[in-house]
Amino acid sequence: MDSIETWGKGCRRLRGKASKLEIITTISEETSTKVLDIGGLTISDLNKILKTAKEHTKFSKEMPTGRLKQPYIKILNSIFPEVTAFDKLPVASLQSLLGAFIYVE
Repeated sequence: MDSIETWGKGCRRLRGKASKLEIITTISEETSTKVLDIGGLTISDLNKILKTAKEHTKFSKEMPTGRLKQPYIKILNSIFPEVTAFDKLPVASLQSLLGAFIYVE
């Protein structure tokens, strides 16, 4: 007898849509990054980042240093103005995401 799945892909409104893990994996593959810990973002924010990742766009920005969130959030907001939830991520996640989209001259 088949079991009934009550969450995840079994939910009718989620069928055919990518999960957070699938979106993060695709972003990681598109940017050639091994680790992206950005699971704290919403699916809509991840899809906005994925759209930029699929364009293979790299930005010429200076990588901030230190353990404060604001310098990282400021640069990420200039790259992704439509994503507003970067303050939910830890600094290490902000660094890895920024490192995937910038190049240093």
